[in-house]
Amino acid sequence: MVLTRAERWILSKQYEILQHLDPDNAEDYGYARTVIENGYELHYDQLCGIKESPETMSEAECNKVHDIADMFSALKRGYEQLDDDANTEITEDDVAFMGFADYREIKYMEYARYYYAVAGRGFPGLDHSDDFGDCETYTNLDIYERMLAAWHKSDDPRNPTGEDLRRIVAAREATEEPCP
Repeated sequence: MVLTRAERWILSKQYEILQHLDPDNAEDYGYARTVIENGYELHYDQLCGIKESPETMSEAECNKVHDIADMFSALKRGYEQLDDDANTEITEDDVAFMGFADYREIKYMEYARYYYAVAGRGFPGLDHSDDFGDCETYTNLDIYERMLAAWHKSDDPRNPTGEDLRRIVAAREATEEPCP
């Protein structure tokens, strides 16, 4: 991050004010002032705590997480409504949310955690027992995108039929990619 001289001056004054307003944290604000006043760019990121743009979540990516959560909630409901004869083809694991791959899909996993816990919105009906992260064998976003395409073909995606479930599960199983 690069700051202009004027931006550094404004931040320095803000940290000075905070030193006086919050004496319990005055030492931390003094450190921040030193970094800003001397232009130690290497340490700017420590002060701001804001991620650089490659790690941001676009509106479309956030919506994809919501779509995935909605789909798995609907799949779970659809599975629970199947009669016992139809259940033999599809297992509970077939419609279970797998989480996001731990390091390749981290921003998706972090957003799901944020939306569930921090924002307090949650994902009703979605099993999040693995803290939204898991990948032992698969790159999950590719699988989810195939499943979403199949799910959106349903007449009523919120209430999938047995046939819808079979089509979506088939899309899940098609060419699963191992994690690198």
